[in-house]
Amino acid sequence: MKFIPAARSRRSWSLAASFLLGTLLTAGASGCWPAYGPKSSIWGRDGYVESKLDESTWQVTYHSTRDMETAERYLIFRCAEIAVENGFDYFITSNQRTSQNRESEAGKGVETSGRDYIASARIALVKGRKPESSPSMLDAHQVLENLGPTIRR
Repeated sequence: MKFIPAARSRRSWSLAASFLLGTLLTAGASGCWPAYGPKSSIWGRDGYVESKLDESTWQVTYHSTRDMETAERYLIFRCAEIAVENGFDYFITSNQRTSQNRESEAGKGVETSGRDYIASARIALVKGRKPESSPSMLDAHQVLENLGPTIRR
């Protein structure tokens, strides 16, 4: 058995601990924003909420703690998913709104503040050919193809 001086051993442990901490912080920073998915009280404040109003009309909302652009992009992506999942080709949004809420939680031992960016829209779904009278109607398949690579899953 080889003798290792105490100073050298402590330095090795200190270097190993620093490396491990740096690795964990780097890994955590790369995935610190919540992934796309349904809103769940278990996992936090991010995600989508939807309501089917009738066969071709839905109310969709996306909550994001990241930024306004993410909330809007994820909302449009979810609208396209709903259209395709229900056998539709196009959708058009109405009553589209985006807002920012600032929340503060105090009295729980730690004071934190956060922002919620909320994008919501009512969508009408359409099958078949795109009506020429609706230039603002979006092709659901095209939206999924174009936005898909930008969605963090």
